[in-house]
Amino acid sequence: MPTGTLSIPRNKRWSAISGSANADVAYQKFLKEKPNVYEYVCICKRPGANDDDDEEEDDEEDAEDEDNNEPECDGGETCRCYKPAADYPDHPWVFSRAGLDKMITYRIMLDLRDPDNFSMYTFNDHSSYGAIEVVQNMMLDFDEASGKWQQQWAVIEALAWLLSGDFLSPMTMIDDGDLFRETTILLEQMFLTMLAELEKEGQLEAHSDVHNIGLIMGLIASEANTLRSDGFIHIKKSKAKSYQGQNFIPYLLAYASKGNISMRGPSNIDEIIAEGEELSEQENVELPTAQKDPWKWGTAFKAYKRNAVAPYGGRSRTAIGGDCLDITTYSSAERKKASFTKKDPLTADMIKKIKEGLVLQLA
Repeated sequence: MPTGTLSIPRNKRWSAISGSANADVAYQKFLKEKPNVYEYVCICKRPGANDDDDEEEDDEEDAEDEDNNEPECDGGETCRCYKPAADYPDHPWVFSRAGLDKMITYRIMLDLRDPDNFSMYTFNDHSSYGAIEVVQNMMLDFDEASGKWQQQWAVIEALAWLLSGDFLSPMTMIDDGDLFRETTILLEQMFLTMLAELEKEGQLEAHSDVHNIGLIMGLIASEANTLRSDGFIHIKKSKAKSYQGQNFIPYLLAYASKGNISMRGPSNIDEIIAEGEELSEQENVELPTAQKDPWKWGTAFKAYKRNAVAPYGGRSRTAIGGDCLDITTYSSAERKKASFTKKDPLTADMIKKIKEGLVLQLA
């Protein structure tokens, strides 16, 4: 869908012709023009859930008999998807409209960075580094929204969904293990910074304006636990006071305790909590007390922006994020060269519409 003529400034991180830029502008237009963008709505299933999880999820709702007669998910036509959460106060799976739209925006960006979607081969790990690039854009979005906690929370909601749905799993395949580890730990630091910001805003509570805080904490805790148990993240003993990946889940539990929040969502959340509580006692975990930037996000992100700009795939980089790996930013000659058919996978009409602001959503 074309974004039309907008008064919304285009972020400088995007190329002149860029599907990612169009998706970002469309999201900014959504925030500016749509009503109730921070209203919470239902979704039928937990992000990342499959059919085998249905019975477990129904257990959370079996207090109401009618839940057993809910229609199959049909994208909101007859099911609960996108219905106001206020109409279903006991429904466990809720997201803000902004969070859902932000998640879709990032999914579009991920698709645009996967050469398989264009029948192309560029270089090994293109889609994996593409996922890193999208995550870096998330960090930039979060940082640029400083002082606007609802916009920042939408970024966090999108991150939780994409992690739970394995949309970011290609990151684990990059050949630069240090970059993956640094990026993942910085994402955790970003989330801890968000929780500290919610506390400052009086929103770190079970019944605050953030209706899904326990769910998001549970989803992110589960992904962090998996990365550690699967050996992707190794925590080294360090005397450094800055966050280096240590005690992530105990820190989440400390925030949850402060706000009387129940972490929920994944089927193994009770086990994750129990292990986190045991570790918390062993390490005597305490939250930082500084009023300004208690997790030193600003310092850590500044260092990351300086260090995480190594080139990949023969494409130079001077900054993190952006759209270097977005296939729509390639020249037609570059796409033809990498195409299996030696033809540009983007037609002249598609290129024209992208220039006009089309949000290119791949089937």
